[in-house]
Parts: sequence; C-alpha cells; structure tokens
Amino acid sequence: MVQAVYTVEHPEIAATLFDLGMVRDVDYSPEMKEASLILVLPFMGIPAVVWDYLANALAKAVEELGAELNISFAEMTDAERAAFFAKEHAQWRG
Repeated sequence: MVQAVYTVEHPEIAATLFDLGMVRDVDYSPEMKEASLILVLPFMGIPAVVWDYLANALAKAVEELGAELNISFAEMTDAERAAFFAKEHAQWRG
C-alpha cells in the first residue's frame, strides 16, 4: 500500500517526490485502511495551489488502493533544500 506514494512524480521535475526528498515517515495501518506521511517542502511559502496539487497526487495514489491518506507538512533543512534544488536543476522537464 505505501509503495503507491513512492511512485508519485513531481509535475515539473522528472523524479518522484520520494526521490526528491519530499516524502518522509510513511506509515500504513491495514486495520484502519489509513496511511500517513510528511510532505517536506523546500520552503513553506510556496503557493497553496502547489501544496494542493502535491497532496492530492499523493492522496489519489493511496485512495486508488482503498485507503485514506493523512498528510502533515514540514520544511526542508538547508541540506535537504540544497539536494532538492540540485536534482531540480538536473531533471527539470521545462
């Protein structure tokens, strides 16, 4: 079940959210049919439409398998942010 969140791709970067370091602490409760994770953003000031897009893409991947997803948000550390921007630069689709 949790494997579904590891396959969700970023809309503008040719990589999964997991590979970009944006997904952390994935957990699944088969009894409750609920999954949870932390979506880690480069900075908290990104537009709400981006938050919504990423959260909805993750939720859809889990819902297609019959579970509900609870998402928390966090900001990347400086090191995580640097790694994210390096991958973004190398794999930008635009």
